Amino acid sequence: AFLPQSTARFIKTEAAKRIWNKRPDLAAKFRLFIHDEILCETHPDEAEELDAVLKEEMERPVPELVLPDGTLLNIESEGKRGQVWKEMK
Repeated sequence: AFLPQSTARFIKTEAAKRIWNKRPDLAAKFRLFIHDEILCETHPDEAEELDAVLKEEMERPVPELVLPDGTLLNIESEGKRGQVWKEMK
């Protein structure tokens, strides 16, 4: 499990750095990093934009991770929202 976890953490960290550099206003919403997740806190009116930016950056092909067929690894992501962390959907 170490390699998949490390890879997911790398992808998330790189995505967070890109967001931090391009959109510091959205990066200011970051609250917690857990394994391969970024927990954010924002106003409901900003949630759609934040979700879209996070999804775009998290799913970007990773130049450092070339697959045997020459394509770049990219993974799908899933966004969740909720008023309380345990109720996110």
